[in-house]
Amino acid sequence: GLAAAGATWLLTGSAALGVVALLAWQAGRRLLRAQRVDRNFAAEELHALSAIGTATRALRAGIPLSGVVSILAHESKGEAGAAFREIMQREGMGEELPSAIRRVLLQSRLAALRAFGLALLMQVKAGGNIADTSDRLARALVERNRVRRRARTIVAYGRAAASVLGLLPVAIIPLLSLN
Repeated sequence: GLAAAGATWLLTGSAALGVVALLAWQAGRRLLRAQRVDRNFAAEELHALSAIGTATRALRAGIPLSGVVSILAHESKGEAGAAFREIMQREGMGEELPSAIRRVLLQSRLAALRAFGLALLMQVKAGGNIADTSDRLARALVERNRVRRRARTIVAYGRAAASVLGLLPVAIIPLLSLN
């Protein structure tokens, strides 16, 4: 960035253009980083949803909760897999499963893992059919992601329309003055 700003300053002889080049480089770098973070976060959410779906199918098959956590630790990817591997490590060191779930899943940055951990803890404490609860949770999280993607699309459409309407006078005024 500094090299581009210095080169611009030397080539044009204007320090202001050098500063503009530096600011443009910084803005582009921040935009690319934000896009990469968003893309990585979306991938992590998909991994978490996949893990919850796998847990639902395993629970429906009659596998106990500790076995489900073991399956998820071996088969899940990303942050979800790491969380379930940490739960397995904690359980292997003698910590009780509910306590390990509380320490790992409820501290996750992913809302899907926090919700799944809370559902597991409530079912362990209150009893009931954990497979049905995780199935409803998985469907609710998938629907939440669908609504979020739809909202982003609507907002993007509004932003595009605002940009066109904002740039329209800038394009029309020179055309009218030429006419």
